[in-house]
Amino acid sequence: MIFRFFLLLTLLPVMAYPSEEAFKQYIQPILETRCVSCHGSERQKGGLRLDTREGAMKGGDTGPALASGDPANSLLLRQVSLHPDDEEIMPPKGEPLTKQEKFLLSSWIKAGVPWAGTLVAREAHEVRLSEVPATGTRDQLLADPQLVLKHSKVIDHFLNGILIRKGIQPNEPASDEVFVRRAYLDIGGRIPTLEEYEAFMGSEEANKRDMLIKQLLDSDAFVSHTHNQWNDAMRLKNSYRKIDMSSYKLWLRKAIQENMPYDQFVREKLVTPGHIENPEAASVGLLMRSYRVLSGKGVRGHVILGDGI
Repeated sequence: MIFRFFLLLTLLPVMAYPSEEAFKQYIQPILETRCVSCHGSERQKGGLRLDTREGAMKGGDTGPALASGDPANSLLLRQVSLHPDDEEIMPPKGEPLTKQEKFLLSSWIKAGVPWAGTLVAREAHEVRLSEVPATGTRDQLLADPQLVLKHSKVIDHFLNGILIRKGIQPNEPASDEVFVRRAYLDIGGRIPTLEEYEAFMGSEEANKRDMLIKQLLDSDAFVSHTHNQWNDAMRLKNSYRKIDMSSYKLWLRKAIQENMPYDQFVREKLVTPGHIENPEAASVGLLMRSYRVLSGKGVRGHVILGDGI
């Protein structure tokens, strides 16, 4: 299922997110909603354009707005950091920039003012988080290390964003000793044996971490550990209202073992017709187990027995 892919991504070393992507995510929304309406292609108050990097570096009537690598001498940061009562504060209308926004601008300038494209003035509600869509099938992603690394940036992007906003430096990559323990615990639900630990530590393969993750994802330990987690999430019991739930447990384990796509997993749990005593309709176990919760919210009894939604 898709959680195999997410486990793989979260255990990979955190990568430095591309600077242009960081600009799109954190700086572009600030400039487009607070600056470009007065300093863009249609209006250039004070002769300043902030919709392109060239315009920002060139500056306006009072000189360059940005000094690459030098936040203290960047006029843009100085203007947005003035006291709210100062007549020169920017933007002149609306709320002043927050501490987080000013910190992001300072970090961006310090990083050399990376930029991407031409900016367009927008209202605040128009800004959307940038997305990096995954391409290819699940099997292709798991089979191609380069695709995995590419799409792992999506997760790194949000993690790095939190660190940036809080002003926290990321930790150094985990040591092999720490990594091997975490990998076995997260994927297999147990610590490695002495033999497994020594085999990993003694390996000189450059990609031994990737190899260990793949090995664990293909193991029975992963299936059992993940099955237990889903058992808890689904409040699964061996029997419920004198109904044997074993076929539901077997269906759940098989779905994990065969790496069922997550959309199919959810769809079968919600719309499969039949009764749990029929192994082919075992996925209705969630609906039957959640009868009281669902019926209290207007779900009809026949739906619980799997007649469809």
